Amino acid sequence: MATLQAPRKQKSLTAAEWREIVRRLAHQVTEWSREEGWAAQALEARVLEGYPYPPTVVIQAPQGRLMLELPDPETYSALRPKLYAWPGLYRVWLSHRGEQLGWEIWTESGIPIHEDWNKKTFITLANDLMRAE
Repeated sequence: MATLQAPRKQKSLTAAEWREIVRRLAHQVTEWSREEGWAAQALEARVLEGYPYPPTVVIQAPQGRLMLELPDPETYSALRPKLYAWPGLYRVWLSHRGEQLGWEIWTESGIPIHEDWNKKTFITLANDLMRAE
């Protein structure tokens, strides 16, 4: 019988190292989105109506809107970027496995998606999230 595993704990990184890793992720997702003809905009961390929001990449595609939240280690305890469709809030988490292995994708219920993190996977995942109801 197969067992489900929770996303792996990430190795200890300094706050500066983590910020650089998620900065590269944000740049990558922004570039891939723009190559698809989708609008992508980076938003800084902010507080709205008393609730803190992490830095976010907002992607507007013809089929809907996606958000990539990039938590900061000094503000947020969960250091997994989240990619989700808005307003449906279907989401996946990204877990960094190190520079050589890249990102691992997990559903919100803890099920891994066994695909390499690359442009094709991102576009497929983005479309699937935006189509989910």
